[in-house]
Amino acid sequence: MTKDEILQARVSKRVKRQVDEIAQQKNKKTSEYVRSVIKANLTDDSASVNIPKLFEDDLRSIARDTGERTGVYEAIEAQVWETIADDAFRQEVRRPVFDADGTVTIAGQGSSTSVGYWLADRLRDRGIRSQVRSGVEATGMHSSADDTILAISRSGKTDSILDLCSNQPATVVAVTDPDSPLAERADHVVPLPSVEERIDIYATKSLVAQLAVLQVVFLDDYVDLQRFQARFRALDEFVEGQFKQGDDAAGLSGQSDILAAIEELQRHNDLQSDPIFGALGSQRGLGNEAQLKLTEFLHVHAEATNLQNIVHRLVNVLHGGSSYLVTAIPQQGSATYREWNDVLFGDETSVWNVLQSADFDQKVPLIAFTLNGGPAEQAVRERSLYGRDGLVRLDAYAVEPEARDLILFVAIQLFAYGALCKLWLQDPALQSRVIQSIYNPAETSDTEVN
Repeated sequence: MTKDEILQARVSKRVKRQVDEIAQQKNKKTSEYVRSVIKANLTDDSASVNIPKLFEDDLRSIARDTGERTGVYEAIEAQVWETIADDAFRQEVRRPVFDADGTVTIAGQGSSTSVGYWLADRLRDRGIRSQVRSGVEATGMHSSADDTILAISRSGKTDSILDLCSNQPATVVAVTDPDSPLAERADHVVPLPSVEERIDIYATKSLVAQLAVLQVVFLDDYVDLQRFQARFRALDEFVEGQFKQGDDAAGLSGQSDILAAIEELQRHNDLQSDPIFGALGSQRGLGNEAQLKLTEFLHVHAEATNLQNIVHRLVNVLHGGSSYLVTAIPQQGSATYREWNDVLFGDETSVWNVLQSADFDQKVPLIAFTLNGGPAEQAVRERSLYGRDGLVRLDAYAVEPEARDLILFVAIQLFAYGALCKLWLQDPALQSRVIQSIYNPAETSDTEVN
């Protein structure tokens, strides 16, 4: 087994078992063995896994079957469509959520929590109130027979979610692998398809599958396969439009608004020396997912071991209503630096109100991913430090709200990917930290990706 294969053990499940077996032969825990390999070889360029390329492969195979990898649409159609499109099934699993006499709790761990916040927002639009809890937060939660727990877990093996759903009088609706331990403990199961990821720990395709399945089961007024296909065609058009074309091409296209925004950030911030991407404030919707993705990749200070230091300094990431916003703080000492820790943006109206506020006496370090345009769009163009590059328009790619939700989620991944590509070859220390975070050697070998 080569060094590359060992380092990719968390990237490819196919070699993980081999690594476990080698560690066992050496009488070591898997995590201990991998730490020693990383320590010995990570400074060797030949051992550096090409994370940007693997990430790109996952992104480009989200909405289409690439031949080597099945796209999310194909996986859903082949594995779970017959079940989730059945009207009787949808009515059955909706009933404990839509008609609960008690509290509806949406539970997830890691990135699945982000999907939970998104679903709670969409249910709220329909007059259905719910609370969102991570598995850890829900530890010790007590429920009644009138309550409902909607548990979202890609693997169905997450300990905290299993504990939450055990021995509870509440009705449990599990959105998970239908053959998992969680499915066995649930009263109702919404099946998720199995999709192959190059970088399994980030679960990009799996999370898109979660959103798409939940849209069909809980949000669609009627189910139609052609309508469902159209969502993924719009997503595929968006994703392919962001990348360079050609057999040897790699990276985001020069025509990509996302790349233009990243380059403006780089012009105003020293990405190599300052961790300009963190997250602050919002735990709603996909802002939570942005926090997970951007901070996992891009806090690049070796001494910044306390993530809270990054969180409180540099970025607000939120999602609400029709706008998704990232405010990036220029470095302290620059002419435009000021404290922004208390500034929170929400829906389009509040964005417009904040940007027009007399309190802002200078350009705002703001990048907006906008879905609907309107007055907020003009305000961003006029007030953003980054000018027209502070606005990333997504609405041209889809009309249907459900397709826009998928596009917005993937735009977060593309933003992280583009920034990572800008830094990857410039910063060997970043390479080391990203590879270590993917294997996560501080964890035991059976750590579950949710």
